[in-house]
Amino acid sequence: MANAAVKLTRRKVVQIGIENIKGTIVTPNLHVFAYDPVIQASDTNQTRQPSGAALGNFPAVQGEQVGTATLRTEFRSALAGDNTRDIDPGLSALLQACGYTLSPSANDQFNLQSNVSLMKTITVGMWEDGMYKRLHGCMGNLRITGEFGKPLMAEVDLSGVWTNQPDAVLPTASVNTRMPYRLRGVDFTLAGGVYTPRISTFTIDLGNTVTMVEDISKAQGVSHYVITGRDPVITMDALAEARSNYDVFALWLAETEAAMSMKFMDNVGIRGITIYAPKMQHRAPQEGDRDGKLTHEITAQLNVSDHDTGNDELSLTAVWEGSASSSPSSTPCSSPSSTPSGSPSSTPSSTPSATPSTSPSAT
Repeated sequence: MANAAVKLTRRKVVQIGIENIKGTIVTPNLHVFAYDPVIQASDTNQTRQPSGAALGNFPAVQGEQVGTATLRTEFRSALAGDNTRDIDPGLSALLQACGYTLSPSANDQFNLQSNVSLMKTITVGMWEDGMYKRLHGCMGNLRITGEFGKPLMAEVDLSGVWTNQPDAVLPTASVNTRMPYRLRGVDFTLAGGVYTPRISTFTIDLGNTVTMVEDISKAQGVSHYVITGRDPVITMDALAEARSNYDVFALWLAETEAAMSMKFMDNVGIRGITIYAPKMQHRAPQEGDRDGKLTHEITAQLNVSDHDTGNDELSLTAVWEGSASSSPSSTPCSSPSSTPSGSPSSTPSSTPSATPSTSPSAT
């Protein structure tokens, strides 16, 4: 028998589809511009070692048939007319599988969701150089990551129901050719819009808790997955500042909440996305080092602004500016026009109003 052709790890195509009914398979039709995509079956075999004369294993019993999918993709606008305000449709579906709902409007906006009936599950198909893998009923967790000068990325970890699939040739994909948003020229502010930290990297982790919905009437033992909790947190490596500029320790001790905003634009400065958190609260800052430069390794949780309504701790809003510069109507102005982007204010009068008047030692 002749040797089979070698299969290559980069020859993969990922497509997904939003399920109309949770756990009901749909044909994946949205292309994902994926980096390092992997679908794995989870090992749920139940070992059987009963008492008896002989040691060792008896035939194992397979448990629930589930798996995981991991990938990274870029934040980009949709491939449409010059006045598009949407983001890439594949990314949009992934965001919805991670607990966001899409509110189409003048500027498409994604808000987190707590009502399970409004959450979306997706079917994920992956063609691997002639092989085909598929998960359905998927939900998962999102990390938004960035490094200076590089693309803004979404890292997604999904859990879903596994069904074995026959081999299939790579499909012809409809690829979005838009360039990604990058960490360059970012309008980034803390403390309600008056302070810009100088960072090189950041990560926003939604911290979703994802669990299966058991269903013994299903052949796989599972209907679909669901998000049952979240703990959104941002981490960043800000250059250390004098306390007169931004007293991160005093803000932490005073349990202060204040707005955070990041606006990223594409390579021509027309399309972009704003990431907005109305109630960022510092956790204990740590000292760090970035190539010999003293840093404050900032960790902050992103809180809801209202106990009853919630779901606003981290919104994503598509931006289209054309030839004019303007912020999304749903997002407050993020920085004074007189403050250069990327440079902290150096005068006492511009010290964040959220900073307590007392020193940390007196707090």
